[in-house]
Amino acid sequence: MSEKIIRYIHGSEDSTDEDIIYVFDSLPSTVECKKFCDGQGYKNGNIIVIKNGVVKSAYKGAPDEVNNSLFRTYPLHKQEFDLLISGPVKRDIILKDIRVVRKILSSFTRTQYRKEIKEALRGGWNEKIALLKGLDYQSVDFDSIEKSSKADILKSFAFQIGQALALHNGIELYTKREIADCFPPLAPYLKRQESTLDTMIEYIVRYATLLESIPTKSDGCAVYFGEPYNAKYDVNRETVIH
Repeated sequence: MSEKIIRYIHGSEDSTDEDIIYVFDSLPSTVECKKFCDGQGYKNGNIIVIKNGVVKSAYKGAPDEVNNSLFRTYPLHKQEFDLLISGPVKRDIILKDIRVVRKILSSFTRTQYRKEIKEALRGGWNEKIALLKGLDYQSVDFDSIEKSSKADILKSFAFQIGQALALHNGIELYTKREIADCFPPLAPYLKRQESTLDTMIEYIVRYATLLESIPTKSDGCAVYFGEPYNAKYDVNRETVIH
């Protein structure tokens, strides 16, 4: 690793937080990554490894999404280093779905629905989708979620669901402005404005209904997606099974 670490600013041009990605020669352990990022003083730090112009691994996020997000948003910020990524790569839509579903459900592990959430997170894909669609979001005690405000949580949901819905239509969105333009009802959440849960619930149900329509064949936590079930994933470890 060079003496001066290569770093990039990425993400939405109007983000209130500065999102920083550091480039390492190899990915440290999760504990070491967290310690390093916390020590840099940025809330949203990440570490990636780039090989032959492509992101091969990342501390946070799927490599294909990190690759394309950085490639797309790099020009939106004043940068100190040249971009080492040579171009976009093909996205793994199913892996995105798995991560979004687990991210939303995991947000409620400290609420009154802790037991139901934990069971769904340990369970199969169908259990996760059923809870995603059927959870009583209106009764969720957001004040019990210590590390994030309600506005921050709903902003994250709007960003992730907007990205996923667009990706199913062959469109990649990487900034709040792009998502708001594509899905105007999500704009207030993306801006952390005061708004009711009604529209967010509509989008969560819409997304869950889309996921229900995808053919799957389950074998515990291993799930085959799509006809003829030629893509296999571990829906709890958020990984592709080769």
